[in-house]
Amino acid sequence: MVYVYAITEPDAEAPDATGFEGAPLRMVRAGAVAAIASDLDGRVEPGESTLWEHEQVVEELMSAGALLPMRFGSTLADEVALEAMLADREEELARGLARVRGAVELGVRALREPEDEPGAEIPAPADAEAGAAAGTEAEAGAGTTYLLRRLGRSRRSEELADEVHAPLELLARESRRRVVTVPRIVLTGAYLIDERRVEEFRAMAEELDERIAEAAILCTGPWPPYSFAPGEPVS
Repeated sequence: MVYVYAITEPDAEAPDATGFEGAPLRMVRAGAVAAIASDLDGRVEPGESTLWEHEQVVEELMSAGALLPMRFGSTLADEVALEAMLADREEELARGLARVRGAVELGVRALREPEDEPGAEIPAPADAEAGAAAGTEAEAGAGTTYLLRRLGRSRRSEELADEVHAPLELLARESRRRVVTVPRIVLTGAYLIDERRVEEFRAMAEELDERIAEAAILCTGPWPPYSFAPGEPVS
């Protein structure tokens, strides 16, 4: 079995490193693309240590040039199958390499500050019958208030996500974002950034963190451009 860590360009230097089970990494070339792979006796089970080992190998490969990182567990039966895959998807993978050449991925997460939402207090009724009616009305009123509060929070989360994303998007070649309406996380975003603009992007994220009092803006990376690689070419 062959384990594939990344797709790169055929003129990239063969990495002087090892992969899973201590197997040496090697280049498998096909036309305008190449794969960085290693032999594997069996499947690697996902776990904290194996996921981190995969990530470490991919991060070490970032200096080799344009890189399309593969997800954990990307394998093919043998080198012949890998060469066939590269040949079949050569044009698509070459376009992907051109898209990410000279760029890295930075991640951004916007966390909304927690809100205190005390429960509605319902006054004690004068008698049981009145209490039942008052309780029903109070419950309905409390439910409406809760739903309106959630709707307002959801809308504000979307507004905050736009406030964070818009200026960051201008600095990126491409971006992927997801608006989340759970109580705290309002945005998770991935941005494909030219290497020369990484510090500029980080500075903008810090500026937004200071400017937007309602949310904490966290920027991570640079990472291999996982979010901007083509669909998985291996199983």
